[in-house]
Amino acid sequence: WLNASDLTEEDPGGASAGMTLIKRGIYASVLTVVPGGPADRAGLRPGEVIRRLNGLSLNKISAWKMQRLTRGPEGTEIEVLRYPKDTVEPVKTILKLETLKFPPLGFQTSSRGS
Repeated sequence: WLNASDLTEEDPGGASAGMTLIKRGIYASVLTVVPGGPADRAGLRPGEVIRRLNGLSLNKISAWKMQRLTRGPEGTEIEVLRYPKDTVEPVKTILKLETLKFPPLGFQTSSRGS
């Protein structure tokens, strides 16, 4: 549920936690982790369950707000309460946001032109 006040918020910044989350009701799942990014270095893996970001329960916030919590100014720290795969107890992890560098995309065609 996105509301009008969400749309008036400032852009959080270009630095990232290096992960993509998908909201699933009261929690989120890690969909992807950028190799070498903050989430990867902290040991987060696709499929893990995230329950809180910066102390906020994901139950009460929109998917849009959730994604914005994983972005901000370079060096900002976010606290992630997660359940690594095959564990019952939650683990608090601190991620320091950074501007991710991606190699340029390249392309080539096959000899058949496709």
